[in-house]
Amino acid sequence: MQRPTDIWQRFKSKSLELIYNTHIEVGVGIGVVAIVGLTVGYNQNATRAQVRPVALSEFGKTAQAYAQEDLVVPPLTRANARCSDPIMKINEAYNFAMEANGSHQAFASEIERKISRDLKVHRLIGEDAALIGQDVKEALQSLDKYRQANAALPAVIGTFGQTWKHDREDFEKDEDCSYQQCDAKGENCKKVEKTCRVYSHSIQHYTYNPQAAHSAQSLLAQYLQKTPDLKIDERMVPSSKTDPENEYAIEKSFREFLENKIPTTAQALGLANVWLTGSNFAVYEGQINNLQAGLPSLMSDWGKAMQTARSQSYRTERKSDDGPREYQLADSAGEHISSLFGMTNKVTSGLQQCAANIPRLNTVAHAYVATVMDGKPGNPDEQRKELLEGSETTYKANFAGGHEINRFRSGEVAILGLIGGLAGGVLGFAVDRGIDYNRRRKQQQRSFH
Repeated sequence: MQRPTDIWQRFKSKSLELIYNTHIEVGVGIGVVAIVGLTVGYNQNATRAQVRPVALSEFGKTAQAYAQEDLVVPPLTRANARCSDPIMKINEAYNFAMEANGSHQAFASEIERKISRDLKVHRLIGEDAALIGQDVKEALQSLDKYRQANAALPAVIGTFGQTWKHDREDFEKDEDCSYQQCDAKGENCKKVEKTCRVYSHSIQHYTYNPQAAHSAQSLLAQYLQKTPDLKIDERMVPSSKTDPENEYAIEKSFREFLENKIPTTAQALGLANVWLTGSNFAVYEGQINNLQAGLPSLMSDWGKAMQTARSQSYRTERKSDDGPREYQLADSAGEHISSLFGMTNKVTSGLQQCAANIPRLNTVAHAYVATVMDGKPGNPDEQRKELLEGSETTYKANFAGGHEINRFRSGEVAILGLIGGLAGGVLGFAVDRGIDYNRRRKQQQRSFH
């Protein structure tokens, strides 16, 4: 049986061997400091994620002002406000619960205040859930031009994609090359000559489809004849004032953004109006109009390109190739129209998701309260998860420029880990060089004596 001192000596000997004969310090440095960076990043983001943004739309004041004038709030305003506010109320309940102990009891108690008529102070989640379907239906009527684009543009995109087919043949050649061959210890190296197969050139084949080209031109012309512009007449109505409760919720939930200062009236109102300024419609409207305005010129350019387009093959000295001018034009036309379709579709589909998901969130909220507070059957973990994830998903779908709901930034954690790893590697390399320098110095001193 080995004595403890013998075990220690063997361990010490092996450790010194690793330190002196390898660069283990670099690996250790990378691992240790990367873990520190990941831990710091994770903890910072976990703390940040305990607070979700709360900024209510103040839509109720707008509705009252319109009612006094015997007017109806425009549907785009109603639909976007009714989509944002229930999510903000779920966020507020989450924040209060996290301030307490984060338990199901604390969260359900706060959610109950947002859904129970007996505890009603402000507009309930259920009130918005009951009306948002009709509001979205009317909002989509205001966006009828977008719906026309959504119906027509996929066919145009598809035919532009069929106008050209690109294939490539790659060729190789023999070439003299050499490499270093060493023994198992990395010593006794010698140069070895051999023949290698390397890349030589490519033949690019571009096959033009005139039928698809004319079809793309015809479909685009039909679309522009039916939908010459995508300008929407309806304007959304921003809130003009925030009440003290909303300002307090904004102050608490945007502390990092506000640098721990009390928000000014303008700051509070700006954050409260993100339901409008951050909505898909507000974010994409200008880009949609610009892309639509560029279609007549695109159609004209494509008409000219069809007169010169032809199938062709040619040699290139590299694998990548831009292709003929007519090929490039068809490609850019497809991207242009795809971008337009992507934006109009996001505006309409975002609202449709609101119409489908807000009532669902209201149903889950009632079930969650019944499960936690009244002991009814249900899985509170799954219900809470659906409330938090469902509200985040719905918000992101309709508010491209909206608030950051889940403030845990995994990318930031990864970057801190990477920076830590790089710093650790540099530190480990410095230690490794220092140890080698000291060892050589001692060896020289012993040799001298």
